[in-house]
Amino acid sequence: MPAKKWTESLVIEAIQKLHSEKMLLNSRDIRKTHGGLYAAAIRLFHSWSEAVTAAGLAYGEIKVLPKHRLVKRVWTKRNIIRTIRRMHRAGERLNSRYIYQKHTMLMGAAQRRFGSWPQAVEAAGISYKSERRRPQTKVWSREKIIAEIRRRFKKRQRLNVGYIKANDPGFCAVVERYFKGWKQGIRAAGIPYCQVQLCRNRYWNRSRIMTAIYALHRQGNFPLKRNKINKIRGDVVEACRKHFGGWTRAVNATEVAYATVLR
Repeated sequence: MPAKKWTESLVIEAIQKLHSEKMLLNSRDIRKTHGGLYAAAIRLFHSWSEAVTAAGLAYGEIKVLPKHRLVKRVWTKRNIIRTIRRMHRAGERLNSRYIYQKHTMLMGAAQRRFGSWPQAVEAAGISYKSERRRPQTKVWSREKIIAEIRRRFKKRQRLNVGYIKANDPGFCAVVERYFKGWKQGIRAAGIPYCQVQLCRNRYWNRSRIMTAIYALHRQGNFPLKRNKINKIRGDVVEACRKHFGGWTRAVNATEVAYATVLR
């Protein structure tokens, strides 16, 4: 029989199942009785206590309880607010329907402590009205994050931490949540971080930059203002700075009138 392929959701379900069966969930016993689950939890959550917490249980109480005693997480207002803010930073949806389906325990605790889920979200400093209208956000996993990093690297997009924090803070927060840091996420994708720092410059030369500007100009869907291009092709703008001394000089070097480009 092939080995079970663990995912974060399967680990959480297994922990909750053991909890419902009143099994002791401290790391010492789990290593002995459920070695596969324990190894998967370490790999996916970095520690057993983090996996137990992700399952909605208080590990600090579990590890000192006698065997077969049922453990319930004590949700305080502070814990609820911290959880909501962490979910928000990771780009997770916060509308009532989604929370009821995916985080039932959190929903119940928020209703008890704050009166309703929207009031809990507002208490965390987040506008529930905007969250309710927000379109569905992509649900990330470690595998999806790694695939996205590799896709961006293959396209020679900038992946240095300063650029990502400034231009894609949502994705940066997701990576830091799953891998405890942006650089750790890059390495988990099998990419040495030194290559990330070098890749933005090693491809470009003056000829390639001019070709890229011509291609952008021919598209004609938007003005080639520096701020606009920096959002969609930050690598080109950075290369212009390095090889021409700036975006304007690079555009002028293509013999396309800069005033025309801005229209």
